[in-house]
Amino acid sequence: MKWLFTRKKLLILVIIGINFIVIKAVCGAFTVGEINPIDASANVVYPPQIIFDNDNSKISIKVGNIKDNFIAYATVHNRTAEYEFDVIYSTTMTVKGEIIVGDYLIEDEGTYLIKAKCTVRYKTSKLNIKKGWPKYYNISSESELFIEGKEEITPIETIIMGKVKHTTEWNKKRMLYNLTKGYEEDYNGGIGFNEYIEKSNPRYINVFWPGENFILECTLNKENVDSIEVSIKNTDYRAILKRKSGDLFTGIMFNNDRDKKSAKELVFVFEANGASDRVSIIIDGMDEYWGLHRKK
Repeated sequence: MKWLFTRKKLLILVIIGINFIVIKAVCGAFTVGEINPIDASANVVYPPQIIFDNDNSKISIKVGNIKDNFIAYATVHNRTAEYEFDVIYSTTMTVKGEIIVGDYLIEDEGTYLIKAKCTVRYKTSKLNIKKGWPKYYNISSESELFIEGKEEITPIETIIMGKVKHTTEWNKKRMLYNLTKGYEEDYNGGIGFNEYIEKSNPRYINVFWPGENFILECTLNKENVDSIEVSIKNTDYRAILKRKSGDLFTGIMFNNDRDKKSAKELVFVFEANGASDRVSIIIDGMDEYWGLHRKK
């Protein structure tokens, strides 16, 4: 094999991937259940380790640490259920987009993008299954690795992306309101402020009632950042988001202002590590959701 890499010239950049919940199973062996788990204990499955053997120009992967059990959370009534480790469901590696079985030997010059993914299956008790919890719960973890043998890799640009979301219950009210008014779609896309106030419109995903708490999410591709600051432009509202897993940060901004009647645009500013992102939402209290339930 041709020797292409030296220890001095080799630059390895590791990007830790995101732990996330896979609601669908890879195969059919998955009980959906009536309860929808939305969260899990942090760092249940650590990202798989991508190993570069410099002496032999060989790439391989090793499954990271896996917890024996974790606590899942339900979307209603703050219920919890314990899930225990079942099997390592799958482990895959791709090099330059090609699926690799076993180890990979580097034989050509150039930049290599290696991706590794590990999916672990957990299961819960028969009692929890009877209560409506899914029997199986799959959690995946990913890693990426760049290897360049001749030149340095351009540093990755700081990318920050924020989201402002409804709580589960408020989103149900939004969809019920739309159905009651004859808007039968989910309207999960956003709408611009000027378009919204020009005519009667359904409540899109970015339209909130006064008094809703704002569920804040943000992704940031920097490992050395511990928190992200969120503010509402031209107000005193502030919140700090903490890292949940991988590059995902989460938090809540409490909103006690229930007096906004006419529609108003709010701009959320997400800031960290010199980067920023802006997300606009609409607050509209002209038509109150609880009016749907009043008897005439």
